[in-house]
Amino acid sequence: MAEKIKVLIVEDEIAIASLYQLALGTSNYEFLETVTTGEESIEAVRNGRPHLIIMDICLAGQIDGIDAAREIIEIDKKIKIIFITGYGDEATKQRIEELGNYPMYSKPVSIAKLRKIIAEQVGT
Repeated sequence: MAEKIKVLIVEDEIAIASLYQLALGTSNYEFLETVTTGEESIEAVRNGRPHLIIMDICLAGQIDGIDAAREIIEIDKKIKIIFITGYGDEATKQRIEELGNYPMYSKPVSIAKLRKIIAEQVGT
């Protein structure tokens, strides 16, 4: 059996995080604990080394998803990060582009679209 893809969901709206998890199922994915702050996401990466992060931008805590991603990239450049946000303004897009080639999608994202996005990122 192939190794499951370890996914970290960084989302301060627990209902949305739960929906992502339920919709994706567990057959191909192993979910690390869902976290709600940028600080927790950095710690989760240090402890769990996910293959993929589904990252909200506006989070609880002191740093947002983009700043957290910047630190996560310094820890491990191989981790795929998908930004899903309600904030699609040009300044936000520019900040993400400065990180490198990380996709950003606006909420709401359908489950079918989310599955397709993940498959493109991790090759499932």
